[in-house]
Amino acid sequence: MTIKQAIRGKQVLVAGEETFRECTLLIDQDGVVSEIKEYQYALPDGVELIRDCADNEVLMGALVNIHVQVTDSLHLATHTAVAAAGGVTTIIYKSLTTASFDHLSMECYVDVGTLYKSEININDRVNVDKKKLESDVDVDFIKEPGSISSLQYGLSIVWTEYKKRGIPNPMYHLTECMCDAPARLANLNDKKGSIAVGRDADFVVFDPDQSFTFKDEGNVVGGSATLTGVILETILRGQTIDNVMTGGLTTKPHGECIVPTNIHSNPSYPSPYLPPITRLNQMGRDNFFNVVHLLFETAPPLANALYDARPFSSYNNLIDVADTIIQKCSDQDKILIINAHPRIGVNPAATKTSQSTPLSTLSFREQGCHSEQINDEVQRVYQSLQQLNEQYEKKNGFKFVVFVAGRPKSEIVKVLEQRLQNNTIDELRIGLTDMTAIARDRLKKLVKIK
Repeated sequence: MTIKQAIRGKQVLVAGEETFRECTLLIDQDGVVSEIKEYQYALPDGVELIRDCADNEVLMGALVNIHVQVTDSLHLATHTAVAAAGGVTTIIYKSLTTASFDHLSMECYVDVGTLYKSEININDRVNVDKKKLESDVDVDFIKEPGSISSLQYGLSIVWTEYKKRGIPNPMYHLTECMCDAPARLANLNDKKGSIAVGRDADFVVFDPDQSFTFKDEGNVVGGSATLTGVILETILRGQTIDNVMTGGLTTKPHGECIVPTNIHSNPSYPSPYLPPITRLNQMGRDNFFNVVHLLFETAPPLANALYDARPFSSYNNLIDVADTIIQKCSDQDKILIINAHPRIGVNPAATKTSQSTPLSTLSFREQGCHSEQINDEVQRVYQSLQQLNEQYEKKNGFKFVVFVAGRPKSEIVKVLEQRLQNNTIDELRIGLTDMTAIARDRLKKLVKIK
């Protein structure tokens, strides 16, 4: 893990804390908060201080916005910078088709740092012309013009009303309402919605005392209102995307569609990936198990021991620790661990009509099922593997596991026949060693390339 950036302030709202903290936040190469240090912490050479907040400035987690858009398109139409101007870095976007307005037909979780969608009249400091925007649009749906109401002024509106109504501890409840609660509802709060180690470095720098007059320019209701609270800067994964001093939007769109960890770290999801190790170290038990399951398809003895062994410096470190844990397990627990792995060479079609555990996406690909053409010869190989697996399990009391490494199933038949000659002690050792080899091979494929 490499520390790339830092930001510090004397009024920082850290997740779960109702009072401000004076501190320095360290940000790693993935744009994730890696450590929270004291305010006067001396930054290492090469670490960029992206902002030293003034005494009156509040540093809070960036906003998470839930939005419903009625549209005839199942895609997000995004273009302008109003979300960034409003401190929003994540939109939980639900689209309704014109064919059926009474139910949600699509659900996306969008990191709005790249996919801006907004009202056209952003504000006086961001001069955007609708016709110019439309002339710049490609056929790419990401660049279609569109509108999202209340993204820009939502924080100021709610803060103004909180102060008027005398809400106790208003800044804490403001961030709970507009940042953490919507992230929890969408199961994104392991990465979005608040400032915490392991979560994305998404921040808003907010001046709670400065006022301004909001003028509606005839789009909807007309009139004006005086609001309190100005967003000075919006930061997405450590990169400034809007700054009041530089005239608004400061970078080209660079975000991405995101999926909740508990879905994206499930091996049955089409394209699972591993979150940054910093985030893994901070996850709750269930999400942690989902992630580790990508590597090991783990049984409780290994999963629980790994959870208790946190934090890990890297995924390679995690696999090393897992290997040590396995070696120290009782034979009974070793059998539970090896039996958590799917059977090698099982016909995927057979798992639909039997009690066999269906292959995960990862195992399905590793065993070559995704490119397999079923014919008589392949069926005979499956039958041989089924018979050999049954013999192996009857003899040893646990599943046969081998690091397939792209080999055809006909070769695995020969491997299984040879290993049936081994004794049970050796087979338990070989199978567990191959499980670790499989995990290391998966690691190469599951690291998300930015």
